[in-house]
Amino acid sequence: MSYNPDLENLLEILKKEDAKKEILESEDNINNLLYFVKEEQIEAFFKGIASNYEESNEYNKKYENIIKNITQFYPLTEKIIDKIINHAKNKELEYIAKGYDITGNLIKGITFFLSNMKNKKDKQCTSIEELNEKKEKYNKERKELEEKEKEIREKGAENKELYNKVEKLKKDVKELKNSYTEEALSNKKIELEQEKTKLNKKKKEMGDIQKEIEKIALEIKNIEDYNDDGAFENFKNFTKSLIKNEE
Repeated sequence: MSYNPDLENLLEILKKEDAKKEILESEDNINNLLYFVKEEQIEAFFKGIASNYEESNEYNKKYENIIKNITQFYPLTEKIIDKIINHAKNKELEYIAKGYDITGNLIKGITFFLSNMKNKKDKQCTSIEELNEKKEKYNKERKELEEKEKEIREKGAENKELYNKVEKLKKDVKELKNSYTEEALSNKKIELEQEKTKLNKKKKEMGDIQKEIEKIALEIKNIEDYNDDGAFENFKNFTKSLIKNEE
């Protein structure tokens, strides 16, 4: 099956939101992309991209999609991305940042594409080999980025733990200093003296209550020991004597 490079068609696809999926699912589209990312085609590819830059919001969105979609095919598109960066007009760097595929979805797409290319002609096999090499390069770069991210996260966790320990030590030292100042010790002394006075007052009150209890207990005992019969007999004799004297 013959293949004819078509820059206009490639750019029309790249203007779409889901361009990567459409390219990876078509042999012609992937060949078209591989053709225009070759070093000798970079200038023509860049001019085609630049011709889509306009100030209106509608065309800016299409221009943004082109750059984002191209970035999603990095490192296949490394040379054209360098060209765009070196000739940035407005928000190209922002669009590149949005499009960069750190999640590894491109590798999955390329692997799927390669699995369906076993029956290609000799001319196409060269493109497959280049694609496979760039896939390996991309995979290696992604792993390096993941390792770097992991290292940064672990270092950040260690630094945070150390920071928390230092802050706790600062707090402990401050509390100790505040606890053993002359003013703090003087206040503590006054507080203890006041507490002692309260306890002594409480002790005296308890002593007075104890004395009252003992007094009441003694009175109860005296009442219990008192002989009522003898007292009544004495009262009768006293009454009789009074009556006799009156007679």
